[in-house]
Amino acid sequence: MLQQCNSREESDVCDNQHSPSPAPVSATHSLSNHFSNVVRWIPDGSLEYYADFASKLAEDGRIEDVALIAETLAAESGANVARFASMVDYDLLSKGISSNLRQGKIESVVYTLKRIEKVGIAPLDLVDETSVKLMRKQFRSMATSLQVEKAIDLMEILAGLGFKIKELVDPFDVVKSCVDISNPQLAIRYACLLPHTEILLCRIIHGFGKKGDMVSVMTAYEACKKILDTPNMYICRTMIDVCGLCGDYVKSRLP
Repeated sequence: MLQQCNSREESDVCDNQHSPSPAPVSATHSLSNHFSNVVRWIPDGSLEYYADFASKLAEDGRIEDVALIAETLAAESGANVARFASMVDYDLLSKGISSNLRQGKIESVVYTLKRIEKVGIAPLDLVDETSVKLMRKQFRSMATSLQVEKAIDLMEILAGLGFKIKELVDPFDVVKSCVDISNPQLAIRYACLLPHTEILLCRIIHGFGKKGDMVSVMTAYEACKKILDTPNMYICRTMIDVCGLCGDYVKSRLP
């Protein structure tokens, strides 16, 4: 089990270790807030207690503390963390995720999902349809503002966790925001998260072309050549159209 060490509350915590029932969440408030530097792992400890403790924290919306508990157990005893992951109440953890999303804490949720995935807790099992709707609302708000880069950072993490990014936001809204801030690299990063990437790449090139930003057009075009294995007819046609819009017919003949 986890044992208090080097703390003014040492005697209280040690008394709790010999109690017939686990300490209530309120009594372990300081423990969960300072988990990494006030506790140590004892191999024959009770995983059941800490799985229950983590579940109660999740129900209270303290999902970052759940991740901290799991990471601490993984660091001290990797063989046991899989058992811990199987004992956590997924329904309560899902409710904690939803609660944080209702409070607009999309960044906290995404980074917590990334942390707990590393210890064997499947993020896709924790995000129900209600939570997906809340994610959509926040991502759509971010995608149409100066927060578009943060939105793409978070969506890259979610893509790595198996989430379908296309369902979270209108791709054309993201591209428009990237065009508005003249950031072709950011637009390309987003396009790579979606299926049928070449369609969105055409949209990106055309968007910068309509703006008359040939520097960004060429940046996007060069990125396309690296991303796609072979020349793409649609991208080539888009380049010809864009160069015509910008009055630069020489570039339209570039390979």
